[in-house]
Amino acid sequence: MEGRGKILMERYELGRLLGKGTFGRVHYARNLESNRSVAIKMMDKDKVLKVGLSEQIRREITTMRLVAHKNIVELHEVMATRNKIYFGMEMISSKCRSSFGCLSFLFRKFVFFSSEILFYMCVLF
Repeated sequence: MEGRGKILMERYELGRLLGKGTFGRVHYARNLESNRSVAIKMMDKDKVLKVGLSEQIRREITTMRLVAHKNIVELHEVMATRNKIYFGMEMISSKCRSSFGCLSFLFRKFVFFSSEILFYMCVLF
Protein backbone atom coordinates (compact mmCIF):
# COMPACT_ATOMS: atom_id res chain seq x y z
CA MET A 1 0.00 0.00 0.00
CA GLU A 2 3.04 2.25 -0.16
CA GLY A 3 2.54 5.37 -2.27
CA ARG A 4 -1.25 5.22 -2.03
CA GLY A 5 -3.23 8.23 -0.89
CA LYS A 6 -5.99 8.32 1.67
CA ILE A 7 -9.13 6.44 0.63
CA LEU A 8 -12.34 8.47 0.79
CA MET A 9 -15.66 6.66 1.30
CA GLU A 10 -14.19 3.48 -0.22
CA ARG A 11 -14.58 5.17 -3.65
CA TYR A 12 -11.71 7.58 -4.19
CA GLU A 13 -7.97 7.64 -3.63
CA LEU A 14 -7.04 11.22 -2.73
CA GLY A 15 -4.01 12.82 -4.29
CA ARG A 16 -2.39 16.23 -4.31
CA LEU A 17 -4.02 19.43 -3.12
CA LEU A 18 -5.27 21.52 -6.07
CA GLY A 19 -6.52 24.54 -4.15
CA LYS A 20 -7.81 25.98 -0.88
CA GLY A 21 -10.69 28.28 -0.04
CA THR A 22 -12.52 29.71 2.93
CA PHE A 23 -14.66 26.62 3.50
CA GLY A 24 -12.41 23.82 2.38
CA ARG A 25 -10.03 22.34 -0.16
CA VAL A 26 -10.00 20.70 -3.58
CA HIS A 27 -7.91 17.59 -4.13
CA TYR A 28 -7.06 15.52 -7.16
CA ALA A 29 -8.53 12.03 -6.74
CA ARG A 30 -8.89 8.77 -8.62
CA ASN A 31 -12.12 6.80 -8.72
CA LEU A 32 -11.17 3.30 -7.53
CA GLU A 33 -13.82 1.56 -9.65
CA SER A 34 -13.46 3.36 -12.98
CA ASN A 35 -9.89 4.67 -12.55
CA ARG A 36 -11.21 8.08 -13.70
CA SER A 37 -9.48 11.25 -12.49
CA VAL A 38 -11.76 13.61 -10.58
CA ALA A 39 -11.55 16.69 -8.39
CA ILE A 40 -12.92 16.32 -4.88
CA LYS A 41 -14.15 19.53 -3.28
CA MET A 42 -14.18 19.10 0.52
CA MET A 43 -16.10 21.58 2.64
CA ASP A 44 -16.27 21.89 6.40
CA LYS A 45 -19.94 21.59 7.46
CA ASP A 46 -19.45 23.65 10.62
CA LYS A 47 -17.99 26.60 8.69
CA VAL A 48 -20.78 26.44 6.09
CA LEU A 49 -23.48 26.35 8.77
CA LYS A 50 -21.82 29.02 10.92
CA VAL A 51 -22.02 31.63 8.14
CA GLY A 52 -25.44 30.47 6.90
CA LEU A 53 -24.42 29.17 3.47
CA SER A 54 -26.22 25.83 3.58
CA GLU A 55 -28.94 27.09 1.21
CA GLN A 56 -26.29 28.35 -1.23
CA ILE A 57 -24.60 24.93 -1.17
CA ARG A 58 -27.97 23.27 -1.91
CA ARG A 59 -28.49 25.66 -4.87
CA GLU A 60 -24.97 24.94 -6.14
CA ILE A 61 -25.66 21.20 -6.07
CA THR A 62 -29.04 21.59 -7.78
CA THR A 63 -27.66 23.88 -10.46
CA MET A 64 -24.64 21.70 -11.19
CA ARG A 65 -26.86 18.62 -11.52
CA LEU A 66 -29.28 20.35 -13.91
CA VAL A 67 -26.81 22.13 -16.16
CA ALA A 68 -24.79 20.33 -18.81
CA HIS A 69 -22.53 22.70 -20.70
CA LYS A 70 -18.98 22.51 -22.01
CA ASN A 71 -17.95 25.51 -19.88
CA ILE A 72 -19.31 24.17 -16.60
CA VAL A 73 -17.61 21.48 -14.55
CA GLU A 74 -19.73 18.34 -14.31
CA LEU A 75 -20.79 17.21 -10.84
CA HIS A 76 -20.48 13.42 -10.55
CA GLU A 77 -21.72 12.94 -7.00
CA VAL A 78 -22.20 14.52 -3.58
CA MET A 79 -21.18 12.70 -0.41
CA ALA A 80 -21.21 13.72 3.24
CA THR A 81 -19.98 12.67 6.65
CA ARG A 82 -20.78 14.13 10.03
CA ASN A 83 -18.19 16.91 9.54
CA LYS A 84 -17.60 17.27 5.79
CA ILE A 85 -19.41 17.70 2.47
CA TYR A 86 -17.69 16.26 -0.61
CA PHE A 87 -18.34 17.09 -4.27
CA GLY A 88 -16.94 14.59 -6.78
CA MET A 89 -16.44 16.71 -9.91
CA GLU A 90 -15.04 16.48 -13.39
CA MET A 91 -11.27 16.98 -13.46
CA ILE A 92 -10.33 19.72 -15.90
CA SER A 93 -7.07 19.33 -17.78
CA SER A 94 -4.52 22.10 -17.73
CA LYS A 95 -5.27 22.86 -21.38
CA CYS A 96 -8.18 25.16 -22.07
CA ARG A 97 -11.35 23.33 -23.07
CA SER A 98 -12.89 26.46 -24.53
CA SER A 99 -12.28 30.16 -24.86
CA PHE A 100 -14.03 30.76 -21.53
CA GLY A 101 -11.81 28.15 -19.91
CA CYS A 102 -8.82 30.27 -20.91
CA LEU A 103 -10.59 33.42 -19.74
CA SER A 104 -11.40 31.75 -16.42
CA PHE A 105 -7.73 30.85 -16.01
CA LEU A 106 -6.70 34.45 -16.65
CA PHE A 107 -9.29 35.78 -14.19
CA ARG A 108 -8.01 33.43 -11.51
CA LYS A 109 -4.40 34.35 -12.23
CA PHE A 110 -4.71 38.12 -12.47
CA VAL A 111 -8.04 39.11 -10.94
CA PHE A 112 -8.87 37.46 -7.64
CA PHE A 113 -12.44 36.21 -8.10
CA SER A 114 -13.83 33.56 -5.80
CA SER A 115 -14.71 30.15 -7.26
CA GLU A 116 -18.42 30.94 -6.76
CA ILE A 117 -18.16 34.09 -8.91
CA LEU A 118 -16.32 32.14 -11.62
CA PHE A 119 -19.00 29.44 -11.50
CA TYR A 120 -21.76 31.99 -12.10
CA MET A 121 -19.72 33.66 -14.84
CA CYS A 122 -19.58 30.26 -16.56
CA VAL A 123 -23.36 30.01 -16.33
CA LEU A 124 -23.73 33.41 -17.98
CA PHE A 125 -21.38 32.63 -20.86
